[in-house]
This record gives sequence, C-alpha cells and structure tokens, in this order.
Amino acid sequence: MSFVLAFLSSLVIGILLFPVLIKVFEKYQISDTSGRRKIRGAKIPSMGGIGFFIAVTICINWVLQILFYVV
Repeated sequence: MSFVLAFLSSLVIGILLFPVLIKVFEKYQISDTSGRRKIRGAKIPSMGGIGFFIAVTICINWVLQILFYVV
C-alpha cells in the first residue's frame, strides 16, 4: 500500500513541479535550441530530468520514513 501512495504522490508532485520548472528554464534561457540536425524548430527546455529526480527523491524519502519509523 505504501508503494502505491509513493507512486501517486510522485505523480502529483511531478505534475505540479514540471510547469514551474518549465517557466524557470524559459526565464533563464536553459533550453535546447534547434539546429541543422534537429527536427523541431522551437526551443524546448532541456532539464526535465531534474523535476523527475526531485519528485522521486521526495517520495522515496517519504516511503522510507513510513517503513522505518521508530518511536
């Protein structure tokens, strides 16, 4: 049951975190520019793994605290 809660909470954190990260990356111009060898024509923020890492780290920490909670 705790793993289902971890999955759902990481999903919610990711959904809430990615739009914020996209705006930050656009503000500081951290994006992948299109070039001669790229198919797309627009700039795309290229740090999506950071949001995934933050969401998973928060949820793993939360699950470990629940599983190994010692009074």
